[in-house]
Amino acid sequence: MEGHPCLKVEYQGTYWSIIFANELGSHFVINSPGVVISMNGGNWMPSDGDAYFDLKNLTFIGDVTPVSEGVREFLRKAGIKLSPWPWRYKGGML
Repeated sequence: MEGHPCLKVEYQGTYWSIIFANELGSHFVINSPGVVISMNGGNWMPSDGDAYFDLKNLTFIGDVTPVSEGVREFLRKAGIKLSPWPWRYKGGML
């Protein structure tokens, strides 16, 4: 996680990391729970409770959590549509 831009958010008393990483490898480790957004893809697999948004391949891998749903909805509103489909945001206003 060191060296990558990171945003910390609190949701129901738990702090989440939203990490922006250019490149990921199998050695990439985050402090769970977290969401990783990458522009260049990679072979990184999230741990339980984590989520990975691969913007190069437009895919989502990992657990669906309120924080990952919020990030996905934010990306969708920015015109970035990810697979797998279908997906519906059930949270509040962003």
